[in-house]
Amino acid sequence: MANPLTNEQELYDKIKSERITVPLLIWDLMYHYLGDDISAIAQITLSYLRYNEPIPVSDAKKILEHTKRINATVRKILHHDKIENVNEKLEELKDSNAKLHPVINDLFFHYIGNDVYGISMIAGFHVDPVDEHPIPVEDAQKILNKTFTMKQFMDRLREATHQEVTILEEKGP
Repeated sequence: MANPLTNEQELYDKIKSERITVPLLIWDLMYHYLGDDISAIAQITLSYLRYNEPIPVSDAKKILEHTKRINATVRKILHHDKIENVNEKLEELKDSNAKLHPVINDLFFHYIGNDVYGISMIAGFHVDPVDEHPIPVEDAQKILNKTFTMKQFMDRLREATHQEVTILEEKGP
């Protein structure tokens, strides 16, 4: 799990005192896209940890796919002007001026970025084509801990910004 920032409490205090928020569109994308992939990784991991079993290579590859989607979403949130596929659901983000406040940006990319990188490294090591092998229980626990850290960060951010999770309606034809 990502190490806490040395000035973390100051950052959260600043968010509260200055009433810094996350643009609604980005907020929805964080919870919808990132939250879904984080939950999927946690569920895959829990389904094996529950029985104290290693995660098979086939499911380790699924974990890697979820981390790739998280990384792609993070890149789109950070650089939404570079979104190329206008048919994807993130199209609205491309046309918006929505950006994360620098304080939230630092927290967001510290916690989400570091933990996703850690999960990718653990799972990637075990699905190396030269020597594929299941993710051992100890490493599966590390993956699960990283998913919990990301969820805790998102919850703490929600509390600090006084924002609730909402689902934006998808636009019809």
